[in-house]
Amino acid sequence: MTDAMRGVRLIQEVAGELFLHELRVIREFSVRRHLSCGSPALAVTMVMETEGRSPDVRVKMAFSHVSSLRVEIPGSEARIIGFDVCDISDRQWEGIRWEVLDYEDEIVRFYCRDAQVEEVELLRSTRS
Repeated sequence: MTDAMRGVRLIQEVAGELFLHELRVIREFSVRRHLSCGSPALAVTMVMETEGRSPDVRVKMAFSHVSSLRVEIPGSEARIIGFDVCDISDRQWEGIRWEVLDYEDEIVRFYCRDAQVEEVELLRSTRS
């Protein structure tokens, strides 16, 4: 898990050790266009959950100044095997620090300037 991503400690405080690739189900994916310093910009919000963990965990993440957005969600929800948020600031791309991707099936992939964990919730089990 990337330590430099803002809010990542919240995951550890609420859920203990959790790696981003454990977030396997996209529950919500929204894209918003807005103005930033007078220029159009994209923001993405993702709500993802673990699957098969006890208890499961829901994480809401926000990404701003998004570029090269590619999403291929089949059906009403997507299962991702290889989700990750990678710090690519060493590439020195102007205005881009993060690459967000599914490194297995490329269901989602984009670049952004800012990435942040906004909410973390433990889910009650519905299994008997």
